Amino acid sequence: MNVYLKYCGGCNETYNRVSEVEKLKKEFPDLCFYYDDNHICDIAFIVCGCNNACVCMDKIKIENKYILKDKEDFYKIKSILLNKSQRN
Repeated sequence: MNVYLKYCGGCNETYNRVSEVEKLKKEFPDLCFYYDDNHICDIAFIVCGCNNACVCMDKIKIENKYILKDKEDFYKIKSILLNKSQRN
């Protein structure tokens, strides 16, 4: 599965978002992460450092978008990814 990854600017981080993404990469090695919109992706993770979630998403045309604002959101997305991988 191809994943588009978009980070916020990191002006008000309440957790280490990069570390959480690295954990996802290790836990789901079959995922391909892309940081630009030159690839066709199945899902988009908008990784925000706080609850403001101020990232502009207007240009992200991927239907399945998930906004990850804290560690709890990463736990939720892991569950979603596990369910998707079990169906395939």
